[in-house]
Amino acid sequence: ALRPDLVFMLEGWRGGSVAATVERLGVRVRYLRVETAEDVADAVDAVGEALGLSLAAKKADGLRAARASLAAAASLDRTVLMLNGRRPLIAAGPGSWGDTVISLAGARNALSADVVRYPTLDHENVIDLDPYAVVDTSGFEGGPGAVDWSDLHGVPAVRAGRAYALGDPSLLRPGPRFPEAAALLRETLEGR
Repeated sequence: ALRPDLVFMLEGWRGGSVAATVERLGVRVRYLRVETAEDVADAVDAVGEALGLSLAAKKADGLRAARASLAAAASLDRTVLMLNGRRPLIAAGPGSWGDTVISLAGARNALSADVVRYPTLDHENVIDLDPYAVVDTSGFEGGPGAVDWSDLHGVPAVRAGRAYALGDPSLLRPGPRFPEAAALLRETLEGR
């Protein structure tokens, strides 16, 4: 109904019904991959180029510099289990956005040996992983007292007060706020 000249879609939508409908209507589609910090910078470049926005290249370069700065920071001796959902327990596995943010924060993903991007875990899996910290990104804010952690009461990190609820959307969604997401996670893990 808006009659756009151009539609941006995520790469994963290619071949889907929405993409097919848009393409069938003759609208130009530009697919963007946004799964890593570098992908985000590339997407900012692509959108800027497609729309003739000269400031986009500067923003993309700033994002690349931020990623390099985060990568050069001292690593933390911390393993993190990032939960994207609590019922069921859905975690950020290797290759997920949460995995990217954990790495940029200087920590290690407790699920580094897993092969699934967003595995479903049970209570025993979390106990066996024994992460230094558990971070719930499913939309609540607050520390151990602000969120009901009773479903994970047997996890040593939860009992030690290293369970955090961080509702900032940049922890869940790839985007140009990834430097802030990494800083938030790092500050949380360092106890600031």
